[in-house]
Amino acid sequence: MTVLLTSAGVGSRLGSLTKYFNKSMLPVGKLPVISHILNNYSDKTDFIVALGHEGKHIREYINYYHPNLKIKFIQIQNYSGKGSSLHTTLKCCTKFIKSDFIFHVNDAIIKQKIPLNFNKDTLLISKKYSDTGEFRTISINNKKIIKINDKNYFSKNENIYSYIGVAYIKDYKLFNNIIEKTNNNFAELNYFKHQFDQNNLNYLKIDRWHDTGTVKTLNKTISEISNFTNLNKLDEAIYFKSNKVIKFFTNKNLVKKRVKRSKILNKCVPKIISFSKFFYSYKFVNGKLFSKINPSANEFEKLMLFFEKNLWKKQTINNKKIFNNYCKNFYHHKTIVRLKKFYKIHKIKDTQNLINGKNYEKLSKLLRLINWNKIIDGIPVLFHGDLHFENIIKTKKGFKLIDWRDSFDKSINYGDLYYDLSKIYHGLLVNHSIVKKGKFVIQINKSNVKLKIQLQNGYRDLIDYYNKYLAMNKFSKYKVNIITSLIFLNISPLHEGKYGVFLYYLGKKMLGDALNLRK
Repeated sequence: MTVLLTSAGVGSRLGSLTKYFNKSMLPVGKLPVISHILNNYSDKTDFIVALGHEGKHIREYINYYHPNLKIKFIQIQNYSGKGSSLHTTLKCCTKFIKSDFIFHVNDAIIKQKIPLNFNKDTLLISKKYSDTGEFRTISINNKKIIKINDKNYFSKNENIYSYIGVAYIKDYKLFNNIIEKTNNNFAELNYFKHQFDQNNLNYLKIDRWHDTGTVKTLNKTISEISNFTNLNKLDEAIYFKSNKVIKFFTNKNLVKKRVKRSKILNKCVPKIISFSKFFYSYKFVNGKLFSKINPSANEFEKLMLFFEKNLWKKQTINNKKIFNNYCKNFYHHKTIVRLKKFYKIHKIKDTQNLINGKNYEKLSKLLRLINWNKIIDGIPVLFHGDLHFENIIKTKKGFKLIDWRDSFDKSINYGDLYYDLSKIYHGLLVNHSIVKKGKFVIQINKSNVKLKIQLQNGYRDLIDYYNKYLAMNKFSKYKVNIITSLIFLNISPLHEGKYGVFLYYLGKKMLGDALNLRK
């Protein structure tokens, strides 16, 4: 059987989620959408995959992580803007379609086996979303299709089903001919309307269909078929396949740096077993995330000793001024750039605020009050760069660190010890498990802001130990508080919705508090 998978469009209904991603690469649980689709067909299937928006990611992913599949990639040039449409994509594919086939859009996941013994053209349909107006529908009476409807068609007197964007085409020559001769937005439905008029169209009801084409249906699909969630970013993702962890970056330079840094960090991190322009993978590490073991203060102490012995090795540098300049770029300049991005994304202005009942100046003023000479006077060490508990795995032999940072400004060999210390503090204050459960509050009424986040059980004891650790080692709590607040501000534009806004105001509050407590 041949399957035509159309994956050229920009996925505009998903908003910023597809700015750097093709929507078929969005994670649903431990796999991208496209793997869920491909896995539902036999390895003997002949696939035709139409590529357009960020098609290079799809091509590379399939070649590396579905290497045994028979794939014909078709590059669609006109996939966005004027003249682009699914119909345009299909016209580019017709010369490659040489047998009966299954048409499958790239946002439809089916979690049941599709029977392949069709005897006539068949639309796959579902009752799901049939009353939303978001999908084209069909009306059925006496087990026959009586009407093919456009979107936003409603009728209380008809038995209506959603057309899920998957169908069997028997007469491929007629299909190719109709697609070539028509020029409208009905795409494959031009053919099915013709076959309906000829009384030559069947249907198959699908119970387990999941749509990923809108933010709402994507989130619903994730909740329905996955027990794994991650705080995904807009320009990277993580997948799991065949005991491998696959990291995907839309910026290929990050992959190069991560691979190099994995060799520098050596046994602290998993060994990378393969990499390409946009992906690298390593063997799944058996163990438990440190965030999920409810660590005691004693366990936390063992972890800090591990860092001291294996990670925070002081580095000899020839020019401290250059390193301090790296710190300045990393802490100051990057913050300014990220804040501009945040204000643009969230349409929020820099104003004075009342946060949890306390007055705070404009953030731009608070930033000017920082003792930057103290902040940029860093301690060069072998560093991780994203050292919170979600990136620490406790194993039988000790610890493994994952998702290390690609660089500290221009340096891949060393970074500031205070950044790692501050990332730990970030993870103690804002635990990802708590965020995933939505146990945080952000309420805004004009310039009045209310913030609240629940501490993970047992973390109060860890914070007490952490503060004692800083004092015992004569680390500056002022620097840790300032840098942690900058971390919250820096990552605020990387997360959508209320969580990004929460991080911004949390960073602002923490910065204001730290400046008042300056030592």
